[in-house]
Amino acid sequence: MKASNETYLDVENNIKSVEEQLRERILRLEDKLEDATCELNIIKSEVQDMLTALSTAVENGVQLNIGIVLGQIMSKLTDILHN
Repeated sequence: MKASNETYLDVENNIKSVEEQLRERILRLEDKLEDATCELNIIKSEVQDMLTALSTAVENGVQLNIGIVLGQIMSKLTDILHN
């Protein structure tokens, strides 16, 4: 009977250890998600700023190299997709 109790305690301790490891991993993943969300919001803001600048320039009749601005926007969107 003693061996069975020791086995039970070993299993219980292993379960607790795995639970703690999972909790730690979840916390790390939550931190990574928060960092990625912040980065995405920064990129979103930059793209919005570029679109606003392009819109303002067009409204003011200023001739721009639209390809460069669109290239910058596409670059930011590519960054989003690859990160």
